[in-house]
Parts: sequence; C-alpha cells; structure tokens
Amino acid sequence: MTEMNLAQKLRESNNSVELCDYQFLVDKSLEIVDEVLIPRVAAKMCELLRDAVPDYTETVSPESICIFLEFLRSKIGLRIGESVVACLLLMKFISKQRAKSKHALTKKNIGTILVCLIIITLKLCRDRVYKNIFFTKTFGLNIQILNESEVSFLRMIDYECNIQKGEYWNIFGYLMN
Repeated sequence: MTEMNLAQKLRESNNSVELCDYQFLVDKSLEIVDEVLIPRVAAKMCELLRDAVPDYTETVSPESICIFLEFLRSKIGLRIGESVVACLLLMKFISKQRAKSKHALTKKNIGTILVCLIIITLKLCRDRVYKNIFFTKTFGLNIQILNESEVSFLRMIDYECNIQKGEYWNIFGYLMN
C-alpha cells in the first residue's frame, strides 16, 4: 500500500469515526428532548381533553397519555415533532367541535380518538405508514369502528389537516418552557 493510499484510508476512517460520534451526539440529544417533551405533550393533550370532554373525570391521565406516546415511540418510532403535530390536530378537532356545537369527543371514545389522531398524524408526516389493521391489533380495536372514527375525525376538522409553521413553533416553544 502506498503512502498516499494509507493517508487516504486514515482520513476516511477518521471521518467516519467523527461522523459516528456526531451522530451519537445528535441521537442522544434527541433522546433527551423526547424524554423532556413527551410528558409535556401528554400533559397538554390531557388539559385539552379535560376542557373539551363533558363529565371528564380523569378518564385519561397525563401519565396514561405519556405511556401511550412512549409506547408508540418504542413500537413505531414516533418522533417528538409528530407528537407536536398530533397535539395541534387535537386542538383543531376540539376547536371545530365547539364551533359546530357537537360533542363527538366523549369520555367513552377518548382512546379511539387518540389512536385516530396518531394515525392521521403519521399519514401527514410520513411517506410510509402503518396500516390501520396494525393499530386495531395493537390496541384491540374493531377495524370498522377505527376506520369510521378516522373519517369522523377528518370530517369534524373539515379535512383541514394543514398546520401552519407559526402554529407548530408556537406550541413547540410553549412545550419547551
């Protein structure tokens, strides 16, 4: 091996080591952010549900929503940005529900609504998504009810799934503080 080839190999190996270390730092930072923000997203979702659901009696706690989000993070790689989008969609759903004077969200269907919220969020944020049957098997739901609930959710928000950058960064900033 010539000196030139050896020097080149050393540079390449050093670069890859630096990239691995950099990637580790990025991954670790994101992990820490997830650990901090997921409970805050869960608390915000619980607050929204408490204000929106008639006769809400701790049906769902911040801890149970946090467990739900952590489970999704470990099972399907739910990212914190997707959790923030889900929070914004829930806000939109509740706002539209109030504007239409409807009570689609009840303490009996909070779990199904949360699963629909995640499904819709994933469909908005990812190129490849899990099929609804995955969620029915994972959470023990009926596929027909889940599909109908997803369509009802979308109808309630008038199929307005767009999230403005300003809205996203406002809620993200709120959750960071």
